[in-house]
Amino acid sequence: MKHKQYLLDRLGFILMYIAGTGCFLLAVQLDLWMYKKEIHWTTIIYGLGLSSFFFMLFLIYDYRKRNAFTKDLRRYIEAGSVLADSLSIQNAHSYEQELLLEVIASMRQQFMNDLNEQHMKRQNESIFLNQWIHQMKTPVSVIELLLQKVQNNEAIEDILVSIREENDRILQGLDLALHMARLEQFEKDYKIEAVYLQSFLRDVINQNKKTFIQHGVFPKLEAEVGYDRIQTDKKWFAIALSQVIGNALKYTKIAQKEAKHIIFQLKEKDDAIELRVRDNGIGIPKQDLKRVFDPFFTGINGRRTREATGMGLYITKQICDRLHHGLFIEAEQGEGTTVVFRFVKDEAYYEVLRK
Repeated sequence: MKHKQYLLDRLGFILMYIAGTGCFLLAVQLDLWMYKKEIHWTTIIYGLGLSSFFFMLFLIYDYRKRNAFTKDLRRYIEAGSVLADSLSIQNAHSYEQELLLEVIASMRQQFMNDLNEQHMKRQNESIFLNQWIHQMKTPVSVIELLLQKVQNNEAIEDILVSIREENDRILQGLDLALHMARLEQFEKDYKIEAVYLQSFLRDVINQNKKTFIQHGVFPKLEAEVGYDRIQTDKKWFAIALSQVIGNALKYTKIAQKEAKHIIFQLKEKDDAIELRVRDNGIGIPKQDLKRVFDPFFTGINGRRTREATGMGLYITKQICDRLHHGLFIEAEQGEGTTVVFRFVKDEAYYEVLRK
């Protein structure tokens, strides 16, 4: 069957050989007739036999060369197309076969990369789920203890304040889990639109007014721009900014300073607008700066508060990357942290993202 298939694959080549040989013999015969000469039929048969012999040798050589390669392909298919078995396809004897091997190797590498990426996602999801459950158990346990104090007729007002704080932690944990889940469907759930940054920041500050008061931190907006229109997804950028504000509140609250503040600075560059969120909290150790965007990384500061998950800045970085915003961090231990969002002014660039 495979011999027949090979001949069918080479049928055009064989027909061209026969046609070419026939034309050559006809040209020779016509030339001899012009000089009134004839070629003996035995000479024609001898010539045809000799050329056919060499042609058959070539076909046999070509068949053997192709057959080794097709055997490997057939063995790979019959084995169920197992990825590792594709490494055994090595008998390339032509440029065409080498190209095919390069395609197979490229597809294998792409598949492995996708597989590793999916594995890392599943692993991160599992770690996050375990950590999130642990984080949620803590406020639930605290609330239970507080309720027991209520039964013992202790100061009800202080207990209600503590319950509200624990409830806020639960809500923050639920929001974090929801944002993580939605990141997987980001491309199906975003809309690029014009946003006026000063107005947007005032709304965000007002929405978090109670939280600022609760943590004893004073927010301040400083605008050094004449043009503050950016292109972004309002909902997703609000989520990214809320993670930064949450971190700033968390690490400013525990700083040993009398006046605690978070300053929102707007600065205009030649080709971009920058939003700098600067706090005067405990800062970030130099050795931790390179890893602050890694998932689950809490660093030295994370050990100082039970609220640290190591996911806030990771989510912020993921959102900014997908919205094509720059994100940078400047910090000095004990002096505070500055998170910089950078928005390019090229609206034509974002028109492409809208489509």
